[in-house]
Amino acid sequence: MHRWSGAILGWLIALALGWAGTPQVQARAAILMDAATGQVLYAKNAHKPLPPASITKVMTAILVLERCDLDAVVKASKRAVNTEASSMHLRVGEEVKVRDLLYALMLRSANDAAVALAEHTAGSVEAFAELMNEKAQSLGAKRTRFVNPHGLHDPRHVSTAYDLALITRYAMENETFRAIVNAPYYIVERSVNQDDLWMVNKAKFLQEYPYAEGVKTGYTNQAGYCFAGSAYRDGRRLITVVLNSPQRVGDTIALMEHGFTDWERIELPAGEVVGTVRVESGDPNQVALRLGEPLVWVVPKAQRARYRWKVLAEPLSAPLRRGDPAGWLVVYRDEKTLLKAPVSVAQDVARQPRLSLEIRRHPCARGPQDGSEHVRADRLACKLPGRATLRDDVFDGCGRELRERRKKRGGGDRTGADVAGTAAPGAHLVGIGQGRGAVHGDNFRVFDFTRRGRFHR
Repeated sequence: MHRWSGAILGWLIALALGWAGTPQVQARAAILMDAATGQVLYAKNAHKPLPPASITKVMTAILVLERCDLDAVVKASKRAVNTEASSMHLRVGEEVKVRDLLYALMLRSANDAAVALAEHTAGSVEAFAELMNEKAQSLGAKRTRFVNPHGLHDPRHVSTAYDLALITRYAMENETFRAIVNAPYYIVERSVNQDDLWMVNKAKFLQEYPYAEGVKTGYTNQAGYCFAGSAYRDGRRLITVVLNSPQRVGDTIALMEHGFTDWERIELPAGEVVGTVRVESGDPNQVALRLGEPLVWVVPKAQRARYRWKVLAEPLSAPLRRGDPAGWLVVYRDEKTLLKAPVSVAQDVARQPRLSLEIRRHPCARGPQDGSEHVRADRLACKLPGRATLRDDVFDGCGRELRERRKKRGGGDRTGADVAGTAAPGAHLVGIGQGRGAVHGDNFRVFDFTRRGRFHR
């Protein structure tokens, strides 16, 4: 019940700010980001360099989590103990585990814990700041420059709402980080100062918004009130950052509600069948295409009709193996490409036998009558070496002439191009129509005796 004690107040503040449509945010800079896709759903001065205050500690925490043993013991230095402002009141030589220092760092915003952790991790504050900057660059936070692990003001120490959202998004992928920032309080273990064990979370957002996961408050005179927040609802996580805000909780709630209410997620899971495509010489001659990786994006509910996806398949020829690349699934807004993901063949596809047959003229066939290269025939016969399918592209204009002649004789218009079927190995085929090929005496070669025709055993 404690977590929900301020919920009504939070909802009223958000309503007053008006989250329907574009939220009215009072912060100097702000951003709303979808955690799954990295899409920016709202931005205000998102790339303007500003002092980040204690939101800096998000980077400090994730670096420590990735590089240190949580049960390792840290001995507090004089530099750590003498760090100004928010503190867990470390004593020189006091021993505290990394885990306990992290809770003090993120819940109470203890600056002395930040220095102790930095020195433990990298040997000095300066060396740790270099690690922070390297990590920021690797995450795409290109306009960020850290000079300390706590965020106390330094004119060289700057970041942007966008960069801080990237860092927070990354940190929220870490299970231990999520557990720390979501805790309402934590009781630390320490070697001295047993009167100061309770670390209470300063983030009022946790109590005032039912979907809140917390993250980090910040304040200095130069930075104003700041907050990086995370919320999770209906399978979606949103990240917000507000810098220099007179109402950081209200701004954060307004942004969260805008994201959850006015935007929706569309998802195609990995392995989803997204279409079929023809396979040249394939058996079968079509194959399903599967999405190679999950594809997730979010769209404004009011503009969903502007978004569509389409499979751009590559030409495929048998044989194929399951998993072979087959093209891309592309998501569009109107005609603009937004993102794409690879598609692959869903099953093996064998190659159809490609027939090269010597077809003998049937005894009842007539020979060339006009000196052309083609054999006009009422019937052509051949013996099949393997099971085959007959198709109409072995018939040409002469076949159409044959159809007309048969009509005149009262024989109907059925030619080999009108009947589909298959023939077993060893069958004798009699096709009514025109075979393509060069004449060799009484025999000629047909290169693809394929889908349509009729046959006799």
